[in-house]
Amino acid sequence: MEPQRADGCAASGAFMYDAFISYSHRDGQWVHDVLVPRLEAAKLRVCIDDRDFTPAAWSLLEMERAVLQSRKTLVVLTSHYLDSEWTVFESVLAQTLDPAASQRRMLTLLLEPCSLPLRLSALVYLSFTDAGRLDASFASLIGAVRRARTQ
Repeated sequence: MEPQRADGCAASGAFMYDAFISYSHRDGQWVHDVLVPRLEAAKLRVCIDDRDFTPAAWSLLEMERAVLQSRKTLVVLTSHYLDSEWTVFESVLAQTLDPAASQRRMLTLLLEPCSLPLRLSALVYLSFTDAGRLDASFASLIGAVRRARTQ
């Protein structure tokens, strides 16, 4: 394993993951049955808590590691997400790395219409609310994550 820099990247500058998925476990079925398979079918390296977090480690430290070692943090926005203190922590961590969103480290995915807090409503989101546009939304998402590999 390569030595890690302070920003979570390997010494070579490579990230361990293309994307960390921040989501409410109440939305886990969509994340596990739809989102993760589509991303992994596109050959993206995905970090998801229940599979990639180290057993018996501190949850907060694992969240921090996931954000630092991922090119992007994908935030699955639903009313459940907004009600969870854990997911708020993950999104704040991601925004801390890129407060002006100039590097676009955090991508927001709107899974259901909901009232967003100001810090999230300022970001352009990818909508996954229209079943007829899911393929286009996934193409945009996958393209954004792939572009991050070359930046």
